[in-house]
Amino acid sequence: MSRAAITAEGARLQLSGVLDHASVPTLREQGRALIGQGSGPLVLDCTGVEHSNSAGLALLLAWLRDAQAAGRLLSIAHLPSELRQIADVSDALELLPLADDAHG
Repeated sequence: MSRAAITAEGARLQLSGVLDHASVPTLREQGRALIGQGSGPLVLDCTGVEHSNSAGLALLLAWLRDAQAAGRLLSIAHLPSELRQIADVSDALELLPLADDAHG
């Protein structure tokens, strides 16, 4: 499993690695900074996420709040099935603006 990272390519944020209680605090700050740069809609691509627990869901929800505060729309693409299940059982799935119907 690889180290978690978030990178930006224009209006696309690429999230990768393992999302857990160890990696989320750093990702939280890096993502907030990237969201705060520029304007216009963003897509968070989760294709590279290898594993996640509930901390990953909390991270996505925090970034959605950051985007709202910055006046930006943030949608989530390629949400892994593991995260989708966590969101579903947490009654948070409807809070996630999914950009596609891919199930990871």
